[in-house]
Amino acid sequence: MRRTVLTAIALTLTSLSIPARADDFTDARALWQTGKYAEAEEAFTKALADLPNPSPADKARAALGLANSATSQGEYDKAVKLLTETLVDQPENPDLLARRGEIHLERGRWDDADLDTAAALKANDDHPLAHWNRARLHELRGQKDQALAAWQWFIDYQNNHQADLAKDADTLLLIGQAAERYYRARARGEELKETLSDVINTLYEAAIQADPNCWQAAWRQGELFLSGYNERSALKELSRAIQINPSAAEVLVSLGQADLQGYKLAAGRQKVDDALEINPRYYPAHVLLADLNISDERFDDALAAAEKAVAENPRDENALARLA
Repeated sequence: MRRTVLTAIALTLTSLSIPARADDFTDARALWQTGKYAEAEEAFTKALADLPNPSPADKARAALGLANSATSQGEYDKAVKLLTETLVDQPENPDLLARRGEIHLERGRWDDADLDTAAALKANDDHPLAHWNRARLHELRGQKDQALAAWQWFIDYQNNHQADLAKDADTLLLIGQAAERYYRARARGEELKETLSDVINTLYEAAIQADPNCWQAAWRQGELFLSGYNERSALKELSRAIQINPSAAEVLVSLGQADLQGYKLAAGRQKVDDALEINPRYYPAHVLLADLNISDERFDDALAAAEKAVAENPRDENALARLA
């Protein structure tokens, strides 16, 4: 009898127009962070639809969530379209502008990234992602002095926003990557080793504390160790990242790069296949496949993989180098 009553109540509540709970978007983000991309799309759409009078901030949050879910699956044009449609009603939203600029940047569309980044900074000259886009553009164009100053901006931002950053995993990730670049340019030897250790222990670990689903922080740690050929520590962090998000093409490619370093070519190929099944347009996966084919003396296959990488990002140095 009690179950029947509860079921009736549940059905009645479901039939009513109940506003989305304050954390519905957070729940949807958690689905995205743990690799449940299709479910995340449904959750973001439902969270917005359940709000009787969604605010511009609600619409922007939903658009960003849907765009992230789309890009994780290689649907970059769909993500840009979602953000562009939302920008029609709020053309000066720095979050939307900066995210669209970031997608343009990753596709090699630097001029478009420039325009969105400038617009985002005009709306909010303290916007971390917009500053990240600008710094990356300086770096990619070989403008070393401007890039160094842009990386230092993040260190100053960290010093001035300590309290706010404790709960901001996304910005901690950006600061960590910027600090890596800054100290690699300024420090050497033992000093560099100590500063990079601080980046790992202070920034990336803080990002995971702020958001336990922040697989990107563990991935970045793994990448840092991998760049120093510390395979044991790299695999530990990459394994932590893939446990959080088994569908992260980025992590699968990094694990494949570790396989390549150990000349485990078959294992590396499997990682590439898995990554491309999730995101067929993830160009670092095609770059890795080119490297694996070169190592295996399959040069025609290597050329085909390099061509696919360049098709996805015509200005990526790694893709162009393999093609050459």
